[in-house]
Amino acid sequence: MAIKTLVFFLFFISLDSFSAMPETTLTFEQALQMILRNDFSLKLSEDNLERMKARQLGAFAQFLPAVSVTATQNRDSSFQDSGQTMAGTIDFSLWRNGVDVLGLKAQEYSKRSAIEHVSAENLTAESRATRALFDYLWRIQEIEIKRTQVEVRQELLKITKTRYAQGLIPEHQVLSSEVDLENAESTLTFAELEFKDVKAELERSLGTLSEGRELEQKWPFVRELNGSPMQALLTRRPDKGTRPDFQETYLAMQASDLNVLRAKGDFLPTIDFRAQRSKQTLYGLNQYDTSFAFTISIPIFERLSDYISYRESEYQSYQAKYQLLTLDQKFEADFRAKQQALTQGLARHQAREDILKKGEKLFNLMKGHYTAGKLSYKDLALEQERFFNSRLNYAQGLRDVHNALVAYCHSLGVSIKSCLN
Repeated sequence: MAIKTLVFFLFFISLDSFSAMPETTLTFEQALQMILRNDFSLKLSEDNLERMKARQLGAFAQFLPAVSVTATQNRDSSFQDSGQTMAGTIDFSLWRNGVDVLGLKAQEYSKRSAIEHVSAENLTAESRATRALFDYLWRIQEIEIKRTQVEVRQELLKITKTRYAQGLIPEHQVLSSEVDLENAESTLTFAELEFKDVKAELERSLGTLSEGRELEQKWPFVRELNGSPMQALLTRRPDKGTRPDFQETYLAMQASDLNVLRAKGDFLPTIDFRAQRSKQTLYGLNQYDTSFAFTISIPIFERLSDYISYRESEYQSYQAKYQLLTLDQKFEADFRAKQQALTQGLARHQAREDILKKGEKLFNLMKGHYTAGKLSYKDLALEQERFFNSRLNYAQGLRDVHNALVAYCHSLGVSIKSCLN
């Protein structure tokens, strides 16, 4: 009776996953947001966006005049004050062959590409974070299952020894029970060691578990897995316009094409305008001068610097095109793979639920036969192993289908929260 009660209790723990929580427990959503806030790759992409905004401001500034003021104090050979000169100058670019306009457009595309990169990095960071959290949930439930397996085998060993003392079973069944208990304790030890590594990795990302806060032992999307909206979600079609990684590469290609045109424009003449107003004081006499100048600059030979810049921009344009073609080639195949993985994961999840219920019923039935002396220990141990393997498969399947759900949502170009809402 004690074994049946223990297994029945743990079965409902694995389904609803530890509803009792201390006050310091973190929910899955809270832990996810903390990890994302601590993700340095995400911070780097945000910093890169600010850098692109600054460069765009510089592109706008090309249309503004350059204003400068200079002041000179002159002294003669005897170091006596001989005069002062003050001048104000305005330089204005009149014609740059459209290079400045192209630069402005290129910077706009670069900024938009950086925005998409932040969105793409958000999805990548979310994928890393959810995998760490799901692995933590799976490992801690694996320990609970194997710990219960040890407790059940301890109970079976007591029953076996009692029956052996009564002369109902041979000694080798007691030895088998002892060996099975030792094996169960060893697998529990291995699971606890693996859990320590997983927890350490999560603490590194989260930074709170070591301070006494534990993660809520509850799978976050179990309800969504069994709902009808999941079937509607599986019918959605991918759109390149909503995939930030595709848009990032496409916009970067647009910017690189414009940079090629800008590099070509550097081979052409430019026209500048300069206006200057100066005041010169020599031995107490003031002299004012105003000058205007139009300058035409024709590049003849710049030590191949313009040509090298052009070739570099051209190669960068080729690289961006190849990256876009690569994404385009695997876009549909990648989505179909993610869709099939989720579909199969959902089917296996439902099958494992059914098998788990049948496994519990069969184990309890065989345990009753063993208690009544109608079954050998070997047959009971086999059923027990089958039942606990079913429970492990169910918990591991929950991890796999949760990962498949996140990957599918990301293939649609949206976060897991937006995907399920």
